[in-house]
Amino acid sequence: MGVLDQPQDLAQTIVEWLDEGIFVLDRDYRVVLWNNYMAHHSGKMSADVLGRDLFELFPELPKPWFSKKVKTVFTLGNFAFIAWENRPYLFKFAHNRPITGGVEHMYQNSMLLPLKGAQGRPEAVCVVLVDATDVAMVQGQLHEAMRKLADSSNRDGLTGIYNRRCLEERMRAEFERAGRYGDTFSWRCSTWTISKG
Repeated sequence: MGVLDQPQDLAQTIVEWLDEGIFVLDRDYRVVLWNNYMAHHSGKMSADVLGRDLFELFPELPKPWFSKKVKTVFTLGNFAFIAWENRPYLFKFAHNRPITGGVEHMYQNSMLLPLKGAQGRPEAVCVVLVDATDVAMVQGQLHEAMRKLADSSNRDGLTGIYNRRCLEERMRAEFERAGRYGDTFSWRCSTWTISKG
C-alpha cells in the first residue's frame, strides 16, 4: 500500500509538518491535537499538552475573550476569524526576524473551525494560527511613510515651519468645531483677524 492509500496517515503528516500552527480543543478546552509548529514555537511538546486544559498550560492567554470565541464556534457551528489588526497575537511567540524586524513578537491571524461529529454538531474546535508578521511590518512601514508624507506636505521644506495650507486647514477645523459646540472663535494673525461668536 502506498501513501495515497492511507488518507488518514497522509492528512496527519500534512497537519504535523504544515508551516502553520494547528491545535484542536474539545468542549472543556482540553488539547486534542498539537502540531509540530505549535510545539516548536511554544516550547511544549505534544506529549506534554495532550488531554490538558489549554488555559492551565498557558495562563497568559486571554481566557474570557478566547473561551467566548471558542464557545461561539461550538454554539453556532460556524468558523470565526481573528485578525492581527484587532488582536496582535493569541500566543506571544517569537518571530523569524529578531534583528531586522523591529517588532517584539509574531503577529498572528487565527481561524477557528468547528469539527463536526456524526450528528452534525461540533465536537471540537480546530484553531489555525498563521504568521502575519511580515504583513504587519509592511503595513506599519506604510503607515509611517504616509504619516511622514502628510507631515511634510504641511511644512515648508526649507524651514520646517507649518505652511499656509496647514494653517488654513487648522483654522477651518477650529471654526467648524466652534460652530458645532456654539463656542466663540477668534484667530489673530499679524495681518488679519477672524472672529465668530
